[in-house]
Amino acid sequence: MQGIHERWESPDEAGQKSFKWKLPNGNYSRGDINPAAMPLYNFELVASWPEGCRIVLVEGETPAEALWERGIRAVGTVCGANSTPDRDVLEVLSGHEVIAWPDNDAGGLAHMRRCAGLLEGIASAVRWFEWEAPQKGDAADHPAIEGGNREALKALALALQDAPVRRGLPARLEADEVWQSSRTPGGFSVVSGGRIERERVWPTMEEEAYRGIFGRIVELAEEHTEGDPVALLASAFAAFGSSVGRGPYVQISATRHHPNLFCGIVGDTAKGRKGSTWDPVENIWHASDRPWTEHRIQSGLSSGEGLISEVRDPIETPDKDGKMKVIDAGVTDKRLLVQEGELSQALKVMKREGNTLSPVLRNAWDGKTLKTIVKHSPLWATNPHVCILGHITTGELVKHLTETEMANGLANRFVWMLVKRSKRLPFGGEWHTVNLRPISREIVGALEFATGERRMGWADDARPLWVEAYDALTEDRPGMFGAVTARAEAQTLRLAMLYALADCSYEIRRTHVESALAVWEYAEESARYIFGDAIGDADADKVLEELKASEEGMTRTEIRDLFGRNRSGEELDRIMEVLAEAGRIRVTKHRENGSKKPVERWHAA
Repeated sequence: MQGIHERWESPDEAGQKSFKWKLPNGNYSRGDINPAAMPLYNFELVASWPEGCRIVLVEGETPAEALWERGIRAVGTVCGANSTPDRDVLEVLSGHEVIAWPDNDAGGLAHMRRCAGLLEGIASAVRWFEWEAPQKGDAADHPAIEGGNREALKALALALQDAPVRRGLPARLEADEVWQSSRTPGGFSVVSGGRIERERVWPTMEEEAYRGIFGRIVELAEEHTEGDPVALLASAFAAFGSSVGRGPYVQISATRHHPNLFCGIVGDTAKGRKGSTWDPVENIWHASDRPWTEHRIQSGLSSGEGLISEVRDPIETPDKDGKMKVIDAGVTDKRLLVQEGELSQALKVMKREGNTLSPVLRNAWDGKTLKTIVKHSPLWATNPHVCILGHITTGELVKHLTETEMANGLANRFVWMLVKRSKRLPFGGEWHTVNLRPISREIVGALEFATGERRMGWADDARPLWVEAYDALTEDRPGMFGAVTARAEAQTLRLAMLYALADCSYEIRRTHVESALAVWEYAEESARYIFGDAIGDADADKVLEELKASEEGMTRTEIRDLFGRNRSGEELDRIMEVLAEAGRIRVTKHRENGSKKPVERWHAA
């Protein structure tokens, strides 16, 4: 059956298209062949490709051949949009990483989603790639494929390798991996040596994230706000996690993780409508948990002492007879949601010498006792349950999130999520007409279920997926991107816990892990978009930007001049070490213009 591919005949007299299959002998079938049982186009080449390589899966032989001609390993399904290959047919892709590239029409999208679902457990990872294709366009219509421009092909290769994973999380992808096949010597490759910038791709939230209560909240509010559904989702996480309280937990070794999250909603511009998504969520929770909504939501992060005060223990002092007397009853309800519309202000005050906000926030996320070590009027807060929902623009985040905050672990206690304006509503929607009672009853039920201390467990169907994702979640990542995603496994665990509790389950099931992974994948891609290739060292990043713009590289003297000759040789050595450890530079030494000594020259790698 090798070589069989699909073909549409011209419409008949009644205007109906007839569907036939071309056979290896050049003839056409009478329509009695099952296309789902046919092998993939190019399947015979897969065995000759390296073990565990990346393979693009498209619909039909035309786009598969077009990609292959441009040097991209590609295979094509020979099924129509309304059918799906047998699982046995897809087994040829076992162990490889598959990038599913659907045709740009409803049938093509549905067909490739079915293929991607079957590939779970066959392929090592399944990525999903879409682009702004013309109507009903396929991979062969991509400008880089049609034109064959080398730089455009390089950019396409990077976009393909950065395509989001459909389920689970992948191993980190290196930008210098070679995509060029042996078939076309003139094809393209992504290699170190010629600097290739990573394309900034806005992340896409997978549909698994919108399951359960959280998805229904988004569906209820989305049409009445200009804000991003992702911001609605993050607001719902923060509200539910805070109002549930400290009772439920997942224990990993000796560490207990409670359902409190720090969510950072990041708008690419000030017009991202970040804040408008909190109002409908607050309305829903006011109908569900009025005491929490009216008394346990605060704003104005400015000091560690101020935060502790909001969840403080009773304060006692001895009276004249030596007996302890309560002078401050403290706060009984240790739940607190800090709703910070201008998170940049909090980041600013953390830079001030002596400000305690950063260490207190770190302990609050960990659920540890909060305290100030002062002689007079010390504050204590045991068993705090602090959540944060902060809003900030991309520029402000990059500007104010200092190297110190990266290093000390505050940044990676936040789940950073990119948002943008979703639509224009000149008259603001019809939120006042929405019936909140059904969703309110559902939330009340979930909150009542989750009341009280309870150790959560793992359902049998969740364990294999968590094991599969764990290695990728705990993998080291370089630079600022790595710094802000370093708690990937802990954040994903807390998200899975929230989905389970919202489903009134004390067991984390596979669906909860899938949803949590979808959210974390979005957060991780948001961090990649925001921080890109930045290292997190101001001097090293400054040098790297200059090196990117220089084809010939720079000498040590030229680099010293960047800083007004205010950096010593030891400091330049440190900068070089930072860049080298991150794999961002290569250093050459050779004689130039008859010089007696070799000249050291730095190049972006």
